[in-house]
Amino acid sequence: MLPEYTEEIEQYLSSQLNYPVTIGNFTSRWEALNPVLDIHHIKVHGSEPLYFEHARLQFAFWSSLITLSPRFESVLIEQAELTFKQDQDGGWFVLLEKIDNDSYSISPNNEAQSSDQSWRSIIALFNGTRINLKNIQTTIYKHNGTKRTLRLPTLNVNYQDNQLFASGQILETRGQKPLLNFSLQGRDLFAAPPFKGTLYLEARSSELFGELMSIYEWQQLSIQNIEASVRAWINFEDLEISTVSGDIQVSEMNWKIAEKTLPPIHDLAFSYHLQQSSGEYSLSFDGLGYAWGGLMCDHGALNLFLTKENMAIQAEKLNLQC
Repeated sequence: MLPEYTEEIEQYLSSQLNYPVTIGNFTSRWEALNPVLDIHHIKVHGSEPLYFEHARLQFAFWSSLITLSPRFESVLIEQAELTFKQDQDGGWFVLLEKIDNDSYSISPNNEAQSSDQSWRSIIALFNGTRINLKNIQTTIYKHNGTKRTLRLPTLNVNYQDNQLFASGQILETRGQKPLLNFSLQGRDLFAAPPFKGTLYLEARSSELFGELMSIYEWQQLSIQNIEASVRAWINFEDLEISTVSGDIQVSEMNWKIAEKTLPPIHDLAFSYHLQQSSGEYSLSFDGLGYAWGGLMCDHGALNLFLTKENMAIQAEKLNLQC
């Protein structure tokens, strides 16, 4: 019966999303009391279309009956393609929509309207739903014209009673080696006080650090290659970062000044903590030590305090030979 209503469903989704939606075909079946709907070849048409090869929706029969509205037990999305574009002002767009940091909504560009209520209604449908995304390809276009494609083999999301949980990994450009592992725990997505939470990141990829370090140059100092791992716990509120803490371990770093190659740094390790408040920053390093040019360098703790006017540095100890 569902294929007969494909056009009506496309029209309904198009009116809800304010973008044309096309669907390839439907299949359906029952698992116990829960109906399961498989949708193939879903496309949301914008300046850069959003595409899903396959989506499987398993409805929660009893929850839907109690709330008198659709509720989902689980959602599976496979083979998705998503594009982000950045404008000259630094804003990010999905389809033709600009991500609005002030209202946590995706609102039409050049229109001063809020869609919070619409998003609340949509998110309510997925309260308690297990959401699994597989083989996601995200293309990012920055304002300077650079393009980066990220591959996510899996992304798990759960939203339960205003608590958001997500975890997954991003692969390197080629092969199956992880570029970045991440997890997110947040709350109050559409509430006051505003959305807050913790993002955990772990990276052990030479590709990631190589790209970051290749653009770094100061007083003719440049880094050629680096083998490192980093962990970070990022606490945020109102989409503003409040603290960042974690640790860094570098097994080897090769560097040079101008054309002169310097002895490599080995076994660099330290923990760090960054705190921001009212435009002032404090950055602390603990257990800072490394091997360089045959010397074992131990600087202990180091603290930096930064404001718009000045910077202050406090060091527990400083080895002048290093």
